[in-house]
Amino acid sequence: MAMAPLMLSRRPALPKRCGGCDRPASACDVHHIRHKSDSGETSIHNCGLFCEFHHEACIHRWGWEVILHPDGTMEARSPDGRRLLRNQSPPSQRAA
Repeated sequence: MAMAPLMLSRRPALPKRCGGCDRPASACDVHHIRHKSDSGETSIHNCGLFCEFHHEACIHRWGWEVILHPDGTMEARSPDGRRLLRNQSPPSQRAA
């Protein structure tokens, strides 16, 4: 589990992905957009910060899918096909 300290040290550089959520980044979980079990890498371009509710309930329990587009925008889709779009700037080159 050598990645945990790395990810914690990079937490301020990760983009917060919960649209409209007021939880501070320090209270959020790191989530792999493409899951590690699906060969998702642990990188600033594949991870985002989600509060516990959005991470555990919406993504993992209710099955919302998070898609990070090449331009840095994010889309969250519910299992029934509804979409919640949230524009988010891509991480700066300095953060990477």
